Amino acid sequence: MSLILDALRRADAERGRGAVPGLHTPQAVPVAPLAEERSRLPLAGAVALVAVLAAVGAGVWWTGRAGGASPAAVPVPPAPAAAVPAAPVAPVAPVAPAPVAPVAAVTAPVPAPAPPPAVPPPVVEAQPVDVLAPPPPPAPAASAAKPAPTATPAPVAAPAPAPTPAASAAPAPVPQLQDLPASARQQLPQLSVSGASYSSNPAYRMVIVNGQVLHEGDLAAPGVILESIAPHQVVLRGHGQRWSAPY
Repeated sequence: MSLILDALRRADAERGRGAVPGLHTPQAVPVAPLAEERSRLPLAGAVALVAVLAAVGAGVWWTGRAGGASPAAVPVPPAPAAAVPAAPVAPVAPVAPAPVAPVAAVTAPVPAPAPPPAVPPPVVEAQPVDVLAPPPPPAPAASAAKPAPTATPAPVAAPAPAPTPAASAAPAPVPQLQDLPASARQQLPQLSVSGASYSSNPAYRMVIVNGQVLHEGDLAAPGVILESIAPHQVVLRGHGQRWSAPY
């Protein structure tokens, strides 16, 4: 506030310079024109600064006063709502009450008569009964005939045991080719057994005779049949002779 007062005083002094001098007006000391112009420049700047500060201060002061003295806002009562005319209600036709169906009278079932209480049968006391003894059997007649003696059958002789069949004779050994007579050997073809395979199943037995694979019953040579294949030998038959050949 002191700055504002000083500025106001200086402004009054500036205005007083342009007024007509009176009796009480002090006489200004004449100053050189150059010195007076130099002194006016800083004075004009100071006056402008003071004026700006005064305007700012006045605005702040006025704003604070106006804010403090502003009347409280009075709430405005709401305008009454316009009454909306009610829509006409259609008259309701009277509803006739529904006829009540007659309720059939329900007759309560008649309870069945209770059965009479069971009467226990009368207890009959057991009375002793006289047991009659059976009559004695009649005595056997003394003149009963004695049974006739039966003949004892003679013992039946046991049948004599049937004679057991004689053990089958062991097969006679088959002679080899060198055991045959010389005349018989001359009639037989020359056969060479190079290998054989023996099996318990005759279908799998085979032997190689003169380079041919033969089975039992095959023709080994013209007029000579391979009769059987045994372990380590074969039996041949032909030209009225039977002989074996080892392998």
